[in-house]
Amino acid sequence: MNIIAVNGSGRPFGNNHHVLSTYLDFFNKSNHTTELIQLCNLQITNCKSCYNCKTNDNQCIIEDDMTIISKKILESDLVILSSPIYMWQVSSQTKLFMERLYPFFHFDRPSDIKDKKLILVFTQASADEKLFEAYFEHIKNSMIFLGFNVIDMIVLPGLRNPDDYDKYPDKADKIKDKCKEYISKHLS
Repeated sequence: MNIIAVNGSGRPFGNNHHVLSTYLDFFNKSNHTTELIQLCNLQITNCKSCYNCKTNDNQCIIEDDMTIISKKILESDLVILSSPIYMWQVSSQTKLFMERLYPFFHFDRPSDIKDKKLILVFTQASADEKLFEAYFEHIKNSMIFLGFNVIDMIVLPGLRNPDDYDKYPDKADKIKDKCKEYISKHLS
């Protein structure tokens, strides 16, 4: 299986990186091919709402790093998207990434990523795991609209500082348990 993890944090080595590393380490040990994409290190331009992706061979007119990421998504079996919550929303990098997924959706035929497996992971400073629940459902529904099969959505609360994930081994244990579940249910 080919698995890509997308880190939507502005901190390339913060909590989201550590969370995704837990996933990727586990999947690597299970003989899956993995890759980590750090959005903060890439050049991704905002959607221009030109609709070229709906009229001209369904291709986005913008040629930037999202062109490469889109190909990797198409070639993957599983995508893991992780974002911190800033100001009650996903990071700006994650929002840009999500908007640029629009070319995968089509009005007249199934999505290019129909049933592509997706795991959503959100980290937040607040200890209240339910605080942004409605917003997380909105993100999940947006991804389903685009064609993804969202197989899980994980919220990791109480991660304020960049290295807080490493201070709570129970969070890593939760991810590892989830990985075992994914392999038995979705990746075998």
